Amino acid sequence: TTVSERVKRMKETGLIRSFTVIVNPEKAGNVYCTALYIKTENGSDPKKVGEAVSKVKGICYTYHTLGMYNLIALGSAPNKDDFSSMIRQINGLKGVKEVIPSVVLDTIKEDPKHIITLAEK
Repeated sequence: TTVSERVKRMKETGLIRSFTVIVNPEKAGNVYCTALYIKTENGSDPKKVGEAVSKVKGICYTYHTLGMYNLIALGSAPNKDDFSSMIRQINGLKGVKEVIPSVVLDTIKEDPKHIITLAEK
């Protein structure tokens, strides 16, 4: 079909990198959803620290940022023990100075169909 051909071209050109499914963490049992605000040590490479953070079980997104924190990581854990373990593991990584967790209470907006406006050619 026309749509499938267009999608195929967008994948081939790299405009579309992948497709994903958004799972409701509460229904899946991952009730501890968190945003972790991470400061790195002076002289450490935030991107390398971020790569180490991204390998920790439960972390699904890791961002290198500007501002008060060098990294923001989003993740989830199915129980309090795993949640605590995730934070302790990140705190113990080389180059991590401080981890401030913020636990998600309620989802107000989650838009997997966020439209990115592309520049006209």
